[in-house]
Amino acid sequence: MAPDGLWVDVEAFEEAAAAAQGTKDIAAHEQTLRLYGGELLPDDPYEEWAALRREAVHLSHVSLLRGLGLLLEDAGDLPHAIDALQKALAVVPK
Repeated sequence: MAPDGLWVDVEAFEEAAAAAQGTKDIAAHEQTLRLYGGELLPDDPYEEWAALRREAVHLSHVSLLRGLGLLLEDAGDLPHAIDALQKALAVVPK
């Protein structure tokens, strides 16, 4: 947890993701995805203390992209649904 007054991008993303994933709000998903700053601590890939959190943040990102794709599909916005789902596929390890 960050000290009072300090904004930490990963914490903001995690909080927004937890709120958005339980909704069918397209805007909430899109706003949360804009908070995603990429892989957590990419310069320290072997730091054990960050491994679980890195994986959790990554899974939330993929889940939000997938969820957004499905919501957009339900809304009939197929081009944007396909884009979101392709982004989800692109970040899943092969």
